[in-house]
Amino acid sequence: MREGRYFIFFIIAVVLQILANNYLHLPSFITICILPTLITLIPSRVNTPYVLIIAFITAFATDFLASGVLGLTIAALLPVALLRNAFLTATLGKEAFSRQEELSVEKHGLWRISIILILSFLVYFSIFIWIDAAGTQSFLFNGLRLLCSLVSSSLISLLII
Repeated sequence: MREGRYFIFFIIAVVLQILANNYLHLPSFITICILPTLITLIPSRVNTPYVLIIAFITAFATDFLASGVLGLTIAALLPVALLRNAFLTATLGKEAFSRQEELSVEKHGLWRISIILILSFLVYFSIFIWIDAAGTQSFLFNGLRLLCSLVSSSLISLLII
């Protein structure tokens, strides 16, 4: 039953991300994305190849249905899916995988979940902004964009989980 609720939450969150990309017009130095949160919160019993496939399909759907560059979200989200186990192991230890439990604030605490999400967002937005800017914007602007996007997306993600 728990997996069914997560699947429904995942689909609703992806639809909300697509709608936000299409209709929420923010300043150019803020990018809001909750996809790294969704990939990070996939239960630990799901193997990395399946997480990579889920991340690819989710990012492709977001790129295709939103007004974005096809492949930009894919390129930024796949490393998050690949590094997900490393983030979980570094933050929670190996017992999270041995028990195959789901990530939640109740079980692991707000501080640990926040660290995992910030690491995921840092990887995602570093790649996303680097590819999106493609040398056309200054380092200071890209740093400001990374900081604003990291803070805003992390806060929104902590509110929805």
